[in-house]
Amino acid sequence: FADCVGITGISTNTGNGSSLQYSNGSAIPNGLIIPPKVTRIGKEAFLNCSKFALGLDLNTTPNPAQNPNPPRLTLNIQSIGNAAFSGCAAFTSLVLPASSQYTVVAEECFKGCIGVQALTIPSNVRIIQDGAFSGCNKIANVPKFDNITTIGNEAFRGCAGMIGPLVLGTNLNILGDLAFFDCKFLTSVTFLGSPPPASSLIFGLDVASPTTFHINVFTENAWDVASVTGATPV
Repeated sequence: FADCVGITGISTNTGNGSSLQYSNGSAIPNGLIIPPKVTRIGKEAFLNCSKFALGLDLNTTPNPAQNPNPPRLTLNIQSIGNAAFSGCAAFTSLVLPASSQYTVVAEECFKGCIGVQALTIPSNVRIIQDGAFSGCNKIANVPKFDNITTIGNEAFRGCAGMIGPLVLGTNLNILGDLAFFDCKFLTSVTFLGSPPPASSLIFGLDVASPTTFHINVFTENAWDVASVTGATPV
């Protein structure tokens, strides 16, 4: 369904299959309910569904039971392909799968989802690949990265709405180029473990906020604690 700008909805209510792959859809204003049997969402499944409204819950789905307000069913999504929801600019919230088999946020999976205002990374996720959340500029909170081992190139580039301290956990061993570039309103960056090898452009130094911005800056072969604004570093 790539760039099918006239589509007004997609029904997946039969739920007989175990995967979804509507390659490149583009005008789904009524949200998406994922059937309980789905375990995989394919590459570019909903790429550029630019009118995909409401929230996207990849962890639970409505219970078809007839009684009023039945509890939601837990999904078992184990993988989501590259760019599956890239360019879905209209959905306002995002809940990632909490299945123990879902450990990787794929390349550009949610790139350009500019309507998302909050992001929680569940404890089962270990790897965030290149460009996964690049350009999601309305995410206002700074997620927790406690169990993350890898953050890819440009993973959060341009997430300029993030406000607050960034804490990177002890398990982190790969931090890609431009991973947090142009995240201008981070107030501090802390490594709980040993800082991984990195380039000097991970965060960038173009800080628009008047808030004091303390950061671990990479210089040549080591990380040096420095303050971009010139105040006393934390």
